[in-house]
Amino acid sequence: MKQIKALGQNFLTTTTVPKLMVDLLDTTKEDTIVEIGPGEGAVTKLLAETPANIIAIELDSRFANLTKQKYPSINVINENVLDWLPDYSPKTYYKLIGSIPYYITSPIFHAIVRATHPKIAVILLQKEVGQRICAQQDDTNYLSALIQTFFTTEYVHTVDRSYFDPVPKVDSAIIKLTSKDIKLDKESIKKYEGFLHKAYSNPRKMLNKVFNIHELQQYNLEGNKRAQNISAEEWFNIFNDKLIE
Repeated sequence: MKQIKALGQNFLTTTTVPKLMVDLLDTTKEDTIVEIGPGEGAVTKLLAETPANIIAIELDSRFANLTKQKYPSINVINENVLDWLPDYSPKTYYKLIGSIPYYITSPIFHAIVRATHPKIAVILLQKEVGQRICAQQDDTNYLSALIQTFFTTEYVHTVDRSYFDPVPKVDSAIIKLTSKDIKLDKESIKKYEGFLHKAYSNPRKMLNKVFNIHELQQYNLEGNKRAQNISAEEWFNIFNDKLIE
């Protein structure tokens, strides 16, 4: 089946990467696993062999139908994950797995943050973005601070571009996110996103160039620091302290 370039369809041609990704989920029969974009089924095939309940979200109707035919036990939903995930309300917990198209990386991570948080998420994505999301304090950006607020991040493995068809221009990476189980309603999450976005709006500048004197005092921020000098945990505590006042 011909790939659609506009949907960022680069499919894995190796079995070792899908196996590593699925192994990282540590699947049990009690699990519900949501797969983003099964495509030709490199990961789906292995998920179908586990005892877990599998939900596959596929935008391309051709591959949605293919997955239904091959794996009738899997619940296949022919929708955009950006529309589906924020409204997903599992009865207990769930785990997430998927290869994220480069062009919608940020929107998908925002959807993950705004949705009920998966207990574990194993994501295949552009190497540079994976490195940034897992970056440590003093080297973070807005997206990494946002993700690290709600998840422990781990850079697991680099995946060479030659393992995909068609071959992309960059290498990829597998990262693992483990939920910190922070409880925050959707409206507060959006406010927190706005707060972080402002903090990182001029990452090279000190915070006294980003926040005014009143805001620095309100949030008890040191004006001679830069956003990346403050950990995700500290940013959340600063925001949360004001939220619960």
